[in-house]
Amino acid sequence: MNILGEAIRRLRLKNELTQVELGKLTGFKQNTISQHEKGKREIDEEDILKYCKALGVSPQTLFDMSSKKRTSKELSIIYNKLETKRQTKVYDFATEQLNEQNNKITNINDYIEEETNWYEVKFYGSISAGTGLYLDDEQVETINFGADMVPSGTDFCLKVNGDSMEPMFNNGDYVFIKRETDFRNGTIGAVIVNGEAYLKKIYIRDNFIRLVSLNKKYKDITVSEDDTLKYVGTVVF
Repeated sequence: MNILGEAIRRLRLKNELTQVELGKLTGFKQNTISQHEKGKREIDEEDILKYCKALGVSPQTLFDMSSKKRTSKELSIIYNKLETKRQTKVYDFATEQLNEQNNKITNINDYIEEETNWYEVKFYGSISAGTGLYLDDEQVETINFGADMVPSGTDFCLKVNGDSMEPMFNNGDYVFIKRETDFRNGTIGAVIVNGEAYLKKIYIRDNFIRLVSLNKKYKDITVSEDDTLKYVGTVVF
């Protein structure tokens, strides 16, 4: 079993790639990628380098994304394998860390104020990941996010309404948008069609535009020359 599968899956979705598309970049078959992402197939050093090159990240980033907290059971197993003297050192160090933690955070509100860098983002309301909502440019609020939560290039944010863009975006999630007038084929962005706003993956065809949901239970929306379309902006990660 490998520990990198979930990180690979998240990076693939972030890069708007299907397993088949990622397979073309790495040389892996779609079934192999599926097994890797589920953690059911081992990944060696060569495989890791192929994924990192295709996904545009370093091996360290991939491992950092895959790191997880140890369970109490795992810690207990390791502790019990140590010699008595080493167990004492572990206990003393853990006690020291706990005391330092308790002394450092005396007031959670003070801690949040001092340690968190806040970033104010314009909020234009909800956008449909389903059947369409009205988006009003005049109704502007602001929301504070931790600075590390706001992607570079963000101009404003919207709140997802519906489940048509699952599993990437869930109902109630905030999406960060870079305001743009043009879009590339396959972009995930916010569009207004005949006065209703959608969050969709956008494909350009010869004489129409196709708005695609990531949730396969929703049908594509076809935008023809008779429809009015305004591109609001691109989702940034």
